[in-house]
Amino acid sequence: MTNRTITLVRVLILAVLLFSASAVWAQTTVYIAVQIEPLGTGTVYGAGFHAEGAFVFLQAEPNPGFRFMGWMEGGALLETSSVLEFIAEENRDLVAQFESTLFFSGLRGLWSGRFGLLPSLHVGASRLDLTFGFRVGISPLTVRVSADFTAVEWRSLAFHGRGNLLRIPFSFGLTVDPATASYRSSHFGLMGTVNALRWRLWVRHSLRGGTPPRSHLLYTLSIHLHPFSLTAHLEDEGGGLEFKNILARTSSLPLLKEAFGIRGQGWVFFTREKGFAHADIQLRGILLPFLGGLAFDARVRYTTAAKELSLSPRWVWLRHTGNITMYGDITWNEHYALLDGFEVYGFKVRCFLACAICPGARISAPFVEVMLATVPARVPGGFRREEFAYWRFGTCGPAGCGAYYSLEATVFFSSTGGLLGVSRIAVTTDIPLATGFSTQVKFQAGILAPVALELGWRWSF
Repeated sequence: MTNRTITLVRVLILAVLLFSASAVWAQTTVYIAVQIEPLGTGTVYGAGFHAEGAFVFLQAEPNPGFRFMGWMEGGALLETSSVLEFIAEENRDLVAQFESTLFFSGLRGLWSGRFGLLPSLHVGASRLDLTFGFRVGISPLTVRVSADFTAVEWRSLAFHGRGNLLRIPFSFGLTVDPATASYRSSHFGLMGTVNALRWRLWVRHSLRGGTPPRSHLLYTLSIHLHPFSLTAHLEDEGGGLEFKNILARTSSLPLLKEAFGIRGQGWVFFTREKGFAHADIQLRGILLPFLGGLAFDARVRYTTAAKELSLSPRWVWLRHTGNITMYGDITWNEHYALLDGFEVYGFKVRCFLACAICPGARISAPFVEVMLATVPARVPGGFRREEFAYWRFGTCGPAGCGAYYSLEATVFFSSTGGLLGVSRIAVTTDIPLATGFSTQVKFQAGILAPVALELGWRWSF
């Protein structure tokens, strides 16, 4: 037998063996095909070739934002469980059906703006907020779109949202310049709990942040373990991560509460530039029974430039509440390390004539307020030029549609004022006209300010 004959015999034997093996394979295996609809919504495990009579185990897993609906074959629903089990008897064409878990749940809006009538007719700023509600499975997701306008330009466009990521609450935001379609800033935050400890991490980036304005990255870390909390800020302006400031706070002072029944809280603020910046202590429920049941709250604010003392007395039998705020600084003799006294910059007295009779209104209850300043520049009174004092009156009441109107009038006094020293009068009103719609009127006149009249609106839907 020649070599050519031997080679031909070998080829024939190999072909017979391959044909026999394919015939045996075709007789003993089946193919289970699974199509995913819609594409890219999930993954199926267990499809492909299986021995005839073998046990087939199919499992479907949805991608984030989708859920499994069921197994389909020939247009009929076989099973809604994500697991399908059967015996491989013949070739089958199955469909794994998924659907999105993102559902639209509602829309809310708020449109506000203003325009001036005096001294000249002009259109002021306007703002539109649209809040879209979604649901991803059982987790809510809200996205708010905010746009600011003027009569001649669209000033800003911002997107904000909040929801849950793997059961961790998160928030995000993006601000752009609509005139040039350019990026301005963005932020992202995460928050959570570890036993009794609550934490929050927030990162903000802006192209013109910090001082001087430049590309700026700000990190905020907050930790709260009742009654204490700590908030730290770190920033990166291109030269590496640096400490910015830190706020330490306590929401209660257990020793005072247990010994005297006084509720209190306090905080201390430090910055990189100044070191110590300010400290505050608030005490509530200080009783003075020997003065006819008088009780008051107190607040002391200490800074390196000034000190502020605020007292809020309450007489139960009068059903009125009051607030006395003093502005000033402690004078200290550094040579002898002695306290010289207290330098007063001004004081403010505020008395509420009722208690929260207008919920949700700009003014919660009628009040009378008097401010007198010996150093107007060191007192937050909104004074202009020679002004040193004001009287302020506020009132509110029902206006229909379940809403409340409010009115606030302020009379300023100066050393060079007109009749009775009056230098300026400012009036602000808020009047609801329909459900979700209200108007605002601002008027100002006096010898230290031109006559100005401004109208505004606020519409929530």
